[in-house]
Amino acid sequence: MGSISHQYGQDMAQAHLRPTPDLTNFHERRKLCAMNFQAVRIALIITIIPEMVG
Repeated sequence: MGSISHQYGQDMAQAHLRPTPDLTNFHERRKLCAMNFQAVRIALIITIIPEMVG
């Protein structure tokens, strides 16, 4: 998890160099997929846990 957020930070720092990811590159696709998976997991946690508690 830490490596994904670290890589995300590096990508955001270099965002001005390449505004859109190169989806033909396997590693770029893989990083984008990992970030997307992380975001979906966080969104699920935010929506499900309050329902379980309350």
